[in-house]
Amino acid sequence: MKIIVFSSFCNNFGDLAFGKKIGLKLRDKYPGAEVSLVTDSKESHKGIKAKEHLEKINKDSEFPLVPIDDYQQNYRYDVPADLIIIGPVLNFKVDSVIPVLIKNKPTVPVVLMTEYNFPDWVMRNLIDEINQQEGFSGSILCLPTGINNPGGIFVENELVDCDLEKDKARQNTFKRMTLSGDMILGNLCPEDYINNTNIAVNYSHNNARRFLTVHSLLASPVKNVDVINLGDTNKIDKIVLIEQSDMLLQKGFSKVIYASIGDGSEIIAETNNNGPIYRVVHTGMVSADESLALRQLSGDFGGATGDQSYSEAISRSSIVVYECQRWKIDLLEEMVSLGNDIDANGKLGETIRLLGTANSEKEYATLSSNLIDANVLKGLQDFRFTILKNHNLSINLHIYLDYFWDKDIKKKLINQLSYYSFQIKLGLPSRYSYVFKTLNDLIGRIYDSLKNEQPLSEIIQHWKVDNTHHFGKNNYEVLFNNKNEISYQIKCTIDRYFSKSQIIHKTDIDEHFYVDMKQSILLPDSHINPQAPINRQSAKEFLYLILKLVNDLQSELHNENSQSNQSEKLLKLSHELKNEISNTLIILTKEKAMNPTIFDLIVSEFKNKITAKLNSFQANSVNLTAGNSMNKFDLLKFTIQSPVNEIIANFGVTLKNQ
Repeated sequence: MKIIVFSSFCNNFGDLAFGKKIGLKLRDKYPGAEVSLVTDSKESHKGIKAKEHLEKINKDSEFPLVPIDDYQQNYRYDVPADLIIIGPVLNFKVDSVIPVLIKNKPTVPVVLMTEYNFPDWVMRNLIDEINQQEGFSGSILCLPTGINNPGGIFVENELVDCDLEKDKARQNTFKRMTLSGDMILGNLCPEDYINNTNIAVNYSHNNARRFLTVHSLLASPVKNVDVINLGDTNKIDKIVLIEQSDMLLQKGFSKVIYASIGDGSEIIAETNNNGPIYRVVHTGMVSADESLALRQLSGDFGGATGDQSYSEAISRSSIVVYECQRWKIDLLEEMVSLGNDIDANGKLGETIRLLGTANSEKEYATLSSNLIDANVLKGLQDFRFTILKNHNLSINLHIYLDYFWDKDIKKKLINQLSYYSFQIKLGLPSRYSYVFKTLNDLIGRIYDSLKNEQPLSEIIQHWKVDNTHHFGKNNYEVLFNNKNEISYQIKCTIDRYFSKSQIIHKTDIDEHFYVDMKQSILLPDSHINPQAPINRQSAKEFLYLILKLVNDLQSELHNENSQSNQSEKLLKLSHELKNEISNTLIILTKEKAMNPTIFDLIVSEFKNKITAKLNSFQANSVNLTAGNSMNKFDLLKFTIQSPVNEIIANFGVTLKNQ
């Protein structure tokens, strides 16, 4: 399974960060899938402008964004996508992107995600453009993001409950600040810096004036104060700091300092007292990872310039100064609307609006007055918690995406199985009556499931068991008879889509589901308490059995002496399986715990890893050729998915015979 995330560049980190964040969430959600991050062509105007940003956002990254022409060259068009996600869907040239991404697979589903709270016409226009691309016939999911939209916003979990004073282990976050860490710490150790400094973090293009003005009005000389300003290139923060310096000294700060990467520290103003220091640290552009690390330092006061920085700021802080560009007004209006829902008297909504628009002495005075009101401060906390709870894109993306993607593969499987059913009806219906009957039963079940969210893999599992019991073993197995071409192609098609659905839903192995399944490649009718705890010995016996089956598969591949792509993939897979077996045997040998539960966990993790690899092979294999090697593969997969103690008892494998 292959997922492509395309994000276009528009003058700053935000759009690229959007794609990067989606990719990271998908990689965690679908570990059995291959996720690629793609952006504009490096020869395009936007691609040339994005070069420096790409270098920074990809710094020390094993998961880079690559220009679409590099992606095209690397895969030479022969690795079609199973899913395409495009976001924020605003400013890319459709006819130079979609044909590359859908190459040889015009039915690939596409997910469109706008920037936060963008108007609907952006989606509609893009859908029209995509549908006009020659050959494209895939389904499209529109997932508008933002507050009060189905998608929500990205919540950064590592920032939500981040208290560096209480959780000292998290103070190693400074190791991630390769560019700014030394400047921020100076001669202090992380613990002393954190305990003795009130910190605010702002990401800015043009909101440094509003952010610093509001912050300096509220700053209290109880501790040293650091304002860490990311991203701003024109250093307007220094100008504002000079303007506010007299007021800061009058409050009781002893020094006002401006520090920037490259230029060092400069004292803007000072007195003879020994009070705390107010400092602005200008980092300029940093990597996405360093930006998150810096956000961990922030207290309740943060700043943002757009969608992604707002996500980070609200994940950490309740008072967020937002740079409301003219095209961002819809997001601010939704913030205000949510604020008014929480506080009917309108004061919270007014405060949120001013945090995004304040630009005069009168507005700053109103805002600073509101921000010392206990009810407003509580309202801002409630506002933040409401967003974290109800508007989490990380969660909503999975909910909508799982349903959309699984529904898409259900429709495709219905089409393929209906084609096979029609071929049987035209050909030899009497010879394949049981195939025809069981096949149409499955088609009916999948069709009915289009109205609900039941995973395809679950439907197929129940169908297998129900048909085994209803028709009897021999009739069921006709579908799996690899001596007959059409039956075997049906089997491979079902297996492939079953594997795709397991990858989508990250399905772990439920051993007990398979206890009653009987096929000719399987086991005699004896059941030796499959629920009994696994001990070290039985775990090792199970692994040696799997090793034997992998060796049998390799031997069969060598006997077939085929140079086909299928055989090469199976050989590569068998080597990967042997490595997993070897690693797990080492873990079992070293494990000193006497509690059998630990061995259940070790074996369960092993089975899920192996199943993910087997699923990946099947999900990415089309037109598998029947043969003894595939018989061995089927036996291996079923054995992995069966209860350990029952398998050992039926096969009679012991450590002695190895």
